[in-house]
Amino acid sequence: MCFCKSNLQLLKSSVPRKSEKTPIVFNNRLLNKLIFKYVVDILSFNSKSKLFRWDELVNSPALLAGNNYLKLLKRYHQEENQSSDSMAKVLENAIRGGSMEMFQYLLDHYRMDQRAKLPKAFVVQKLMIDSSVYRRVDFVHYLLQRYQEFAWSYGTMMLHVPYSGDIEQLKFFSDRFKSNDINYMIFEKAASAGQVEMIKWLATNRSKGIEKSNMFTIAADNGHFELVKFLYENGGRGYLPGDSAAKYTLEMVKWFNNTKGSYFTNMAMTNAAENGKLDIVIWLNENRTEQCLPNTVNLSANNGHLEVVKWFYENRTERFSGDIFEIVKNGYFDLLKYLYAQHCSGGGDGNKLHFVEQPTVGAARSGHIDILKWLYENGMDGGGGSGTEELSLSAAIFQSQIEVAEWLIKNKEINFEKLPYKNSHGQLGTNLTDGDHNKLVYDQDNFTPVPTLYKGEVRYISTGVLHSGIINTNGELFTFGSGSFFKLGIGNSEDYKIPQIVHVAPGHKVSMVACANEHTLALANGKIYSWVKVANLSVGDRHMGAVDTDGWIYTWGSNGELQLGMDGGDKNTPTMNTKLRCEIQQIECGGTFTAVISKDDDNNSLYVFGQFANIHVSSTPKKFMTGVESVSCSHDCSNNLLAIKKNGEVWSAGWSRYGQAGTVDEVAQFGKLASIIAKPVMVACGAYHSAMLFTDPVEIAFQLVWSNHLEMAYNVASKYYDKVLLHSNSDGDSFLHIIAKKRIQQQPEVFKLFTLINKLNGAGRPPFFYNGSLLKWYKLNMPDIYFRDREGQTCLHYYCKNNMYDDIPHILSYSAFDERVRDSEMKRAFEYIPKDIAFKLKKRFDIADIGIIYHKQNKSLAERIKKSIEETQITCELIHDTDNVKKRCIGYVFLVSKVSLETEFTRDLLVNVLVKSPMISIWAEKLAIKDPTLESCIYRSQLVDFSQEGLYHDSLSTLLEGIDNLMQFIPKEQAEAEESDLKVDSEFVKISGEESIYISYDTSKQQQYSALFKFLEQQKITVVSKEQGLLSSWVVVVIINSKDFSAQTRDEISLAENRNKPVIPIYYEEGSLDQGSIYTFANSPKLRFDDESFHQLLTLIKLNYHYLHNSSKLFNLLKQ
Repeated sequence: MCFCKSNLQLLKSSVPRKSEKTPIVFNNRLLNKLIFKYVVDILSFNSKSKLFRWDELVNSPALLAGNNYLKLLKRYHQEENQSSDSMAKVLENAIRGGSMEMFQYLLDHYRMDQRAKLPKAFVVQKLMIDSSVYRRVDFVHYLLQRYQEFAWSYGTMMLHVPYSGDIEQLKFFSDRFKSNDINYMIFEKAASAGQVEMIKWLATNRSKGIEKSNMFTIAADNGHFELVKFLYENGGRGYLPGDSAAKYTLEMVKWFNNTKGSYFTNMAMTNAAENGKLDIVIWLNENRTEQCLPNTVNLSANNGHLEVVKWFYENRTERFSGDIFEIVKNGYFDLLKYLYAQHCSGGGDGNKLHFVEQPTVGAARSGHIDILKWLYENGMDGGGGSGTEELSLSAAIFQSQIEVAEWLIKNKEINFEKLPYKNSHGQLGTNLTDGDHNKLVYDQDNFTPVPTLYKGEVRYISTGVLHSGIINTNGELFTFGSGSFFKLGIGNSEDYKIPQIVHVAPGHKVSMVACANEHTLALANGKIYSWVKVANLSVGDRHMGAVDTDGWIYTWGSNGELQLGMDGGDKNTPTMNTKLRCEIQQIECGGTFTAVISKDDDNNSLYVFGQFANIHVSSTPKKFMTGVESVSCSHDCSNNLLAIKKNGEVWSAGWSRYGQAGTVDEVAQFGKLASIIAKPVMVACGAYHSAMLFTDPVEIAFQLVWSNHLEMAYNVASKYYDKVLLHSNSDGDSFLHIIAKKRIQQQPEVFKLFTLINKLNGAGRPPFFYNGSLLKWYKLNMPDIYFRDREGQTCLHYYCKNNMYDDIPHILSYSAFDERVRDSEMKRAFEYIPKDIAFKLKKRFDIADIGIIYHKQNKSLAERIKKSIEETQITCELIHDTDNVKKRCIGYVFLVSKVSLETEFTRDLLVNVLVKSPMISIWAEKLAIKDPTLESCIYRSQLVDFSQEGLYHDSLSTLLEGIDNLMQFIPKEQAEAEESDLKVDSEFVKISGEESIYISYDTSKQQQYSALFKFLEQQKITVVSKEQGLLSSWVVVVIINSKDFSAQTRDEISLAENRNKPVIPIYYEEGSLDQGSIYTFANSPKLRFDDESFHQLLTLIKLNYHYLHNSSKLFNLLKQ
């Protein structure tokens, strides 16, 4: 225990001086009391300090290490005491507050040198992380020196250094970590910690990847206002969440309100109220139009914000409608009395306060005796005389609230036979057969592979063959099920469906229970009457096992099926198993087999030995999986197990005739349980049933959705929405992904789920891929409808490939979505479904595969052709004016006639749209085409003659063959690169190679143009040769020297326009354009063939280079 120097001098001035020879002044009782009174007073100034009794200190290695009591810690270890303090906690405390001598001792005590020799020893890496975060630079250098051969993960260090606030450490580890792959994550960690200077340094020295980071939003969510402003002023990206600012300061809220791009929702006022920010609540009410959530007053009241609650009652209509239990438990007495006056007294509004759990229990548990008395005085005891006094007394006793317990005993009538109370955790479960649900049903068909929900405050579970055990959060053990051979531990052999309490020694709390066939073992207060210091134990059908604190396993009992993991016969004494060459953390004895889990050094591997179904029969342990956190085995011939992996997956294997392994197959091979998508804290296997325990509210919410308990799931999610929005399960699925995968058709009323609409899961897909209804629910929240997954699929591809026909209309309702996009297999979405279904869908949503362009004089022929094409289930659109023009057709049919070539609308479509698209030309009438531009457009396409009635039948087959080719056409460069933009008519240009130009000219006149070639060579402009071709260049320059272009030049201009390449004309002679070409270059600058124009040409080339670079970057960004 320590205190500051000034207070020591204060103590000295309070005590009479004695001579220097006075031996021990602390023998004076009065002085001792005075000193410790001052110590308590000093510590009370820091509300974060926690006081510990001396007996608590000397029995806690973590406290001893953190307060530098080295001698006491050594004595503690010599006495081989047991403690719940983990090794990691002890070491962390030593790093945070201990000396180097303490640190070195603990490294030796925990055999860290041996651990450091093992691959992926995270416990060693954790030492470096804690040393960095707590700014123990001396420890950092010591660890690097001591463990020079250890494979330190400097990338991991870069992700933790920001929380130290030490920029020198950041530089130190940056020098040792050269990869840029996680730079964006480092930026985000620095933003989370509010480290402006670190971000400045990173932006200067490790800027690669900064564009991928989400620093702005993270900084805002964590209230780092100065960092938010800094990022915004320096081009920070991301949403501007004013809702987050409402949790912090009014200045921050006003800044967001006045900043372009910010948004507020009804969560803003709720956040402010929940965090007691009355000034922000008032400002939002006066300056914004958004409302607040209905439970806003509840959230504010649960946090004790009396003034905020009063303001709502005086200025708005929202009222408290929650459970007063939290208010009572937290000791908000004034708030409780205010709410009582508003709701229950004569002036109340008639809306009585209510509660689920008795408020007197909360007051008793927390020691608020003044509130407890007031509750009884005002009839708020939850119905006195119905057991509430006994419940309150039990709560007070369990929490050592002696004053409260004494008052209850003295002032209330207590039925001591009800202590401790029974039935506190409800029934075992619901029988699946019809009949009396209070009667146990012994029926072979009374089983289910579907998880059923068990409610109660439980921290540990175990299942035997026909009985189970649970331990509650108070350390009490309850058993239920078959009571044969007195195995329930309650003094009889009756069967019980209701959990029965098992009494242990006074003051002892049960921490572990193991149920087997006809017996049960329990571990209480860290001690068990056994042969060795036990870290873990288990009981099988006819054998037992244990793990000592060094990680060795011992087995004994029957070895008839090799379940002891050794050769030979049965063992009547615990025998060490030497076949495993790794440290073990858990052992589980099954009926005829044993399963063990190794420690981190061996990747937490699951080994099985003995006779395990038909999967493995051997005394030699076999590794089945890694990354396992815990396992449970059946304890008789059923031979099945459940395992929880560290990533949250639940795996099963073994016999499953009655669904106990999550299937109804006779034998389940090792595999992930599809019915469990959240991470339980425990699993337990019986012979014919299994159980799982969930305690994390976020995991509970996820699993409740998956198990179709939607109302309960949404209630839990609403209370923990911040955590729910950030959480992903083992598949990387967000809460919205789970809702989508369950195909829920009604929008959940859980706030802020829209923020997850574009979040990707482990498969790289957003939620709306799994349920198109989300596109309807969150249409205003900008779902990325252009997103393509790793297979190049849009959501429409995914719907079609998976026969999700009900989802297709949701994406097609977005007019901006382009259904023509091909995936990595070069297929359009509708090619994955039957042609007749695709045809109906396209007709329903007015999607045209082929556009038929005609003049109204040729209407009858156009309509006849449309009908013929649609009989092949290819949709068509008739286009003859601007009212019905379609821009998203796959290909086009152009009806050539004199009027269609003379009409401005059809002529422009031909020259500007059709020339760049797959197209077929049809002779509606035979005529000579004198315009070279129109001639080039028409004769470059397939031509089919429909000019005479007698030709229709023969020409139709040719046309349909051509239409089929149009539908299957893939541009050459697209087929080679297997990539294209989402919009076929995109203005983005794909570029490759170095900057270069192609010059289109009459090669017979090359000598006349030598001045231009020489100028470009001097300016170091690369000119692509004729042999390399136009497509390998970036920009095309056309030398115009004749009214009649050569066929080659005309083709080159057409090809350049088809590929969206910039085309720049330069005129060797004035007036060198015919009427057909004037339109092509109408918007181009008029450059003459002289030095001044050459420099203008150079400027245009460089400007186009710059445009192409930016266009390519934007193209790549949109593909991500």
